[in-house]
Amino acid sequence: MKLVSQVQEELVIAEFLFAEFNSDRFKNGIIDALGDHDSSLITKPNLNDKTENQLRRDILGQTRGFGCNTDLFENFPTEVKWYKAVFQKQDLSEVMYINYSYWNELSSGTRLPMYASKNIINQIEVFGVSNQGFIDISLAIK
Repeated sequence: MKLVSQVQEELVIAEFLFAEFNSDRFKNGIIDALGDHDSSLITKPNLNDKTENQLRRDILGQTRGFGCNTDLFENFPTEVKWYKAVFQKQDLSEVMYINYSYWNELSSGTRLPMYASKNIINQIEVFGVSNQGFIDISLAIK
């Protein structure tokens, strides 16, 4: 893996929300958290607008626990340096999921995607969550 450049937290938050906004599993939570705000806050973020950045931070906090020490971001460090990086295909074998109940269970306690993929292929679902999203992504990539 090669670090390309450091990026601001506002970009990370915007990208995280954008990815989840396109997810069947998390989209409705983001839409609810948007309230009266237009979805362009997520789909076309203005990272130079402090008000927008704060709204996105609040939405990520409300939907996933960012900055609240809850949910996905429980025990997450308060000071993080974020980087844009490039990696080679072989680097993927070393990637681990975060230490989070869903990913731990899906990967048979290993946090390794290769074990999760075997469970998905074997139609093992975790916490009643369908694996269809993974299958859809795989088909889209192919």
